[in-house]
Parts: sequence; C-alpha cells; structure tokens
Amino acid sequence: MGCNLGKDKDNSDDESPDTKEGNGHQRTKQPQQAFTPIPATPGVPPADPVNQPAAAGGNNSMDDVKGAQAESPTAKSERFSICPNRYSEQSIKKSKQNMLMKSGGLNVSVTASVRTMVREGVTLQPEFEVQTKKRFSMVNFHAEHGDLLHQLEAHRRKTTMTATIRGDHQFGDISKYQLGAVSPSELTWSLEVFDTEEEWQVNALLAMFDHAGCIKRFQIEVDALVRFFLTVKGNYNNPAFHNWFHAFSVCHAAYMMVTSGDVRQCLTEMDVFSILVASLCHDLDHPGYNNDFLAKTNDPLAIKYEKPVLEHHHAALAQQILQDPGRRCDVTSGMTDSECNEFLETVYEGIMATDMAVHKEICDFLTDKAAAAKEGMQEEGGVGAKHQVFHPDIPEDRMMLVRSLVHAADLSGQGMDPKVAYGFGRRVLQEFHDQLGQERSRGLPESAYMKDLETPLGQAKAQLGFISFVLIPLWGSLGSIFDSVRPVADRIVERMTEIDFDKLEGWGGIVEGLKPHSYPPGASPEEKKA
Repeated sequence: MGCNLGKDKDNSDDESPDTKEGNGHQRTKQPQQAFTPIPATPGVPPADPVNQPAAAGGNNSMDDVKGAQAESPTAKSERFSICPNRYSEQSIKKSKQNMLMKSGGLNVSVTASVRTMVREGVTLQPEFEVQTKKRFSMVNFHAEHGDLLHQLEAHRRKTTMTATIRGDHQFGDISKYQLGAVSPSELTWSLEVFDTEEEWQVNALLAMFDHAGCIKRFQIEVDALVRFFLTVKGNYNNPAFHNWFHAFSVCHAAYMMVTSGDVRQCLTEMDVFSILVASLCHDLDHPGYNNDFLAKTNDPLAIKYEKPVLEHHHAALAQQILQDPGRRCDVTSGMTDSECNEFLETVYEGIMATDMAVHKEICDFLTDKAAAAKEGMQEEGGVGAKHQVFHPDIPEDRMMLVRSLVHAADLSGQGMDPKVAYGFGRRVLQEFHDQLGQERSRGLPESAYMKDLETPLGQAKAQLGFISFVLIPLWGSLGSIFDSVRPVADRIVERMTEIDFDKLEGWGGIVEGLKPHSYPPGASPEEKKA
C-alpha cells in the first residue's frame, strides 16, 4: 500500500480494513496495476521513449493516467501527492494535453526526442546526431550513449515534470556497490568530494546510511538502496553548482552532523533517515536558475507549483522516486503505514527548508536556542546542559531541528577544507553569472547580486557578503549549541578572513574566464539614457 500524506485534493480518505495505517504491521505489497496508455493526441509528437519500465504496462504515476481510465478503490487509495494539487481547471487541461504516456517496448527510436531537443535549442554532440535515425536496444544504448541518454532524460523531465525511473535492465551491474567498500573513517569533514567518482560515492552513501543505523532499523534491502541512489543521481542535471556533487556533499555534511553524539541525542531514528534522504534529494532536477528567474520567465514549473517553486518540484520528484510503482527504489518496505507517512512528511519538510526564504526564520530559531543553551550552561555549570534546549519528545521542536540541519547542510560548502570550499564557491559564482547572462539577453530585471562577477573584485565582494550575512549567523548559532559543529563554523570564518582586497590575486576563490554579458541592441544603460 502507498503511504498517504493527505495533501491531494482529489484523494479519497477511503481505506480497506486491512490497509489502515497505524496497525503496527508491515505494509503489504499490492499487485502491480496494469495501466492503459492514453491515446496519442492528434498533432502531438510521440513521447520521449527514454524512460522505459522493466515490464510492460508503463512506469507511470497515477497522475499520468488520471482521467484516462476509472481508478479502482485500491489504486485510488494508493495515489497520493507530496505537494498539494495546485492546478486550475485550465492548467489541468493543458497539462493533460502535454503529458504523453510512454510505450512499453525495449526497442525505441530516439529521432523524435532529438529533433524536439534541437528545435528547443538543446546542444547535442555531433557523433550523436548522425545516429538519430537508428533504432537502439535500450541496454546497449545506455551502455554506449550514456551522455545522450542523460540529455534525453533531462529533456523529458523538463517536458513532463516527472522523475526519471529507469527499468532494472538499465541499472547495469550493481554488484560493485557493496556495504563495507568504504569505511566510515573515510567520511570526514576533510573529504575532497571533487576527487571522487560514482562507484566510490554510492559505496560511501551505503556506508553513511549503514553507520547512521538506517539500514538495520528500517530493514532496507541494500540493492533497493543502491537503485535509489543511482536513480536520484540520474535525476540531477549538470549546471555549474546545483548538480550531483553538491547533492552528495550536502548528504555527507548532514551525515557528519547527525552521527555526532551531541546532535544525535536530539533526534529519533526516523529523523536521521529523513534528514539523509532529504539532503540527497533536495535539488532534484535543478535547472541552474533560481525561483525568481523561473517566475520572471513564466517557466512551466512556476505555473505548476506555488511558491517556493523549485523546492516543491524537488519534493515532488523525491516522492515519485520513493513511491516508484515498480518498487525498484523501495526503501520504505520495512516501515508501517504510520512510519511511512511520518518519513515522507519529514523528508518534505527537510527539502522545503532549503528555500532561502526561510533562512531568517531558521536563524532566529537557532539564535534563541543558542541563547537558551548559554543560559542553561551558566545555571547548571556544564556543557551537558546544551543539548537540553532541544526536546526529542516534542515533535514541533524536533522538526525545527530537522529543518535547521538540512538547511545548514545545504549551506556547508564553505565549511569544508579550502580546496573543496573554493571549488564550490567558484561553481556558485559561475552559475550566478550564467543566470545574469540569460536575464540580460532576454531584457529581464537583473539580479543585483549576480552583477560584476566577471571581475575578481565583484567575486570577492559577493563571497564576502554571502559568508558574513548568510553563513555566519546560521553556523555561528549552530556551533554555539553543538560542540561537534563548532569546527565547521570556525572554517567558515577562516574563508572570510582569507579575502584580502589588497591581494586578490592570491585568493583561491577567483573564477577565471568569466566575460561581461552584452546587452541586446538598445537595452544598455547608456543607450536607454540617450
């Protein structure tokens, strides 16, 4: 049975007697429903065929087939959404016209997909273009043309706004991913993430989830967990910053915090598992542009979701992966219904906490807790009183800590060793510079903090402001409460002191090669004044 968060307007509260949550028993796996594809819309090209399921019948969410066939009571009870239904009647109709089903065969043609991508300005490598009229076995295609497949999958996600969940045959040999291949002793704050590759990363994630107690506590099958990691990785795009390396690093930072004794004693086992999953999934399918840009360009995501747009999209894709009907990524099979609902709700809250609009709320919360911790130490005369400002038996208190930890993990890059910190810093500046170029070329209002990043002075000012006004208030309070986090806060302060405006040529955070963006004809400030 699927876990119902009760957030979809169209969801029924009906439940069969033997599937009600909270019964203390493990959830039973229901037989897979065979879905009937929606007939092709006249005049609309075939759907991108890269997201093939392992078995016939489709790998489609219940929303994909809604309206195309009558739902059985069981199917209706299994359908849920982690985000509320936010469609108007008009947008629902338009969405259904644009949402095309995927066929079930293994032999597919990528011609239509590539033509669509070229028409929309997606750049393909020349060696792939000459093969677009051929038909490929998906097994061989994935092995030989992984880069193109990733481009096609990213394009399909942009069109359908649904997660890419590959069939079993597309995961390849997963036997190389093993518990014990990476030792927890290798997972330190000094980890140089940019020197790692996929096999080590997945094995490191296994070590994190195992050492944190998640695998044993929730009876997670290792192969399912591996497929979950690979699926999450496949649903990240490759902008300069918001990519898989960032996601892996954020999950690693979260792991470092939740396995520290003073933090761990304030959390439940469910909190720990939810924090790790939320951290890994928090930027799924990020396009490399922020919420403001999506709103200014009337991006389809901004039409589909209420604010914060991206965070709702990340959470929705995480839910789709976690609730894959084929159960290839089922990491919740060992949970009861009530545990599953709590898990999904906590993951959702963690992802939503990465919205920078809630930064002040979280900082204010931590500031108050830091003051209470200081007062408790003075009254009781010892550091043991610090953790008592958080109460694991108070759900609201614990949820705010969960949100704070995921938010802090998302902003942990400058707390790493210099090589990694500078690497993340340069990638953020590159991504901001790219967005400014899009804003300027389209004549959109420009983001002030993204200007002048082609100069070392502009880069240093941006980084100094970010550290001073965003990172230090957050990590300073967190480090005042938890001694294990204090070294991270200290390293962030070090990054700030390394910026010497008289000797910028020696600063490690400089991004080389950024060029000023030109204005469209007649749009430059000088031309407007004239």
